[in-house]
Amino acid sequence: MTPRERFLRTLNFERCDDRLPLVEWAAWWDLTIKRWKTEGMPAELDWDQSLAYFDLDPLVLIGAGGGPSDTPPGVARLVTDEASYEALRPYLFTDAMIADAVKAARQQQPRHGRGEIAIRVWLDGYFWFPRKLFGIEPHMLAFYDQPALMHRMNSDLADFNVRVIDAICEVLRPEMVGFAE
Repeated sequence: MTPRERFLRTLNFERCDDRLPLVEWAAWWDLTIKRWKTEGMPAELDWDQSLAYFDLDPLVLIGAGGGPSDTPPGVARLVTDEASYEALRPYLFTDAMIADAVKAARQQQPRHGRGEIAIRVWLDGYFWFPRKLFGIEPHMLAFYDQPALMHRMNSDLADFNVRVIDAICEVLRPEMVGFAE
């Protein structure tokens, strides 16, 4: 079975012919590869080769911003109120972030089409996104002290996430897991 077939069957509660999907989902964490090399994995292997070495299924991550990127000097990185969010907002949900996600999807399209990989789309959610912008403690207090701002931030995030998903799905056609076509 291809990795993509394994994922689709698992998500559809169907039996896999050989085994369930096996993944290393924290691919961005460089300590994983470093540790594997200290435990006997050949040092010359790159990420993709290490997955094959351990017979893991490639789960490729495509993400799209959702946080301060290229914030110019003079614009605070932390949100404290409506005005500070308004100053930061133009840098949070940019077309460039969506374009980067689409570019990544296009790069993975051939492998995805052949079933060699499954795609994981990483989007910030309603807890993590405001937490990054407020900071940990102010974020928790904002639920009570600034509910309208929390609602606006999460509404803006939802709109952005929908735009990202729509753009990626123009490139990579998702399988309709659990639905008849």
